[in-house]
Amino acid sequence: MIERLPEHLRDGIQSEGLTPRFSPFPHVAVIGAGISGLFAARTLQDHGLNVTVFEKSRGVGGRMATRRIDGGNSFDHGAQYFTARDPQFIRYAKSWMEQGIVSKWPDHKSGADQKIVVIKNGTIESESKSEERFVAVPAMNSICKHLSESLEVRTAAQIAKIRRTGAGLELISDADVSLGVFDRVVVSAPAGQAAVLVAEFPELARQISEIEMNPCWAAMVSFAEPITDQWVGAFLHDSFLSWAARNNTKPGRNRQSDQLVIHAGPDWTKENWERDPAEVASRLLEEFWRVSGIERRKHENLLAHRWKFAIPINPSLLRCFADESTVICACGDWASGSRVEGAFLSGMAAAGKILGTLSPAAEVAISSSHRDPKQGLLFE
Repeated sequence: MIERLPEHLRDGIQSEGLTPRFSPFPHVAVIGAGISGLFAARTLQDHGLNVTVFEKSRGVGGRMATRRIDGGNSFDHGAQYFTARDPQFIRYAKSWMEQGIVSKWPDHKSGADQKIVVIKNGTIESESKSEERFVAVPAMNSICKHLSESLEVRTAAQIAKIRRTGAGLELISDADVSLGVFDRVVVSAPAGQAAVLVAEFPELARQISEIEMNPCWAAMVSFAEPITDQWVGAFLHDSFLSWAARNNTKPGRNRQSDQLVIHAGPDWTKENWERDPAEVASRLLEEFWRVSGIERRKHENLLAHRWKFAIPINPSLLRCFADESTVICACGDWASGSRVEGAFLSGMAAAGKILGTLSPAAEVAISSSHRDPKQGLLFE
């Protein structure tokens, strides 16, 4: 793993307006438009590389996702918030706050309910004050939308295979159609999927396949009136549920109704993976009433979503993985200690891996507005 770039390439995003161009001019594919893939793509493009991002979903964000339904309700049903500990990530988080893309949550100045608590068998046992937490505004995918500005992002493009050819690495879609040949590829899919995609690089595939990820069922429920004035988020103990959050209490959200997100723990999720989503949503809500101690209320909307690759069981401490020739790298929230911050740092490391192998031909001014963070997280 390259922790720092060679001196002539080091930290180009923080440079004073210069970025290297390269000879030969590489074309890079990035698979996955979550925060790790997008930051890798953003970094590489800002250094003058030709970058194309492929995303299987209809939009960017990955597990920093938001579900919107009728009536103006929205739910951050993947990543709930993020923390910032690494100095490089802190610098970006501060810049995003200045731009209104990120805000603190809870905001203790906004009301007595602005706190995250620990609940056990219907009783609030303590308040969680361990560290500052942040959310993107007005939805968790806002950071990814911001990073994707000016990038070429091809959505609804699922990659099934990466094939070595004499000209480079060819991406094959799930419809067995070639999507192009590239000089370098960054894979930012979940570990299990990434291991399959890099199958033609056996040692790289072996390393990634050792990382396991737990699944998570999530329920989304809306109510016409607030269900509590005691908390905005809760860690749930002595239950098969692990977390609940009132999404409407986050900055920039619709506050006309209560929008509750509930996460089930990995063991229960595995045991009930094949159950009907409507049944799962009802079961999670019923258990929420029991463990929270809140009186049952009539709900307006109730639905569920399952995340197959939610939380790494054994995240790698390495920031990214690459084959010996560094023509292909893999990154994600399963590396660099997990978390949204880990995904960000993993994407940064993957870009650094590729840049560290290239020879600059010249240095020219960066035209992208993302050259510093002022122009410029899944499960915590």
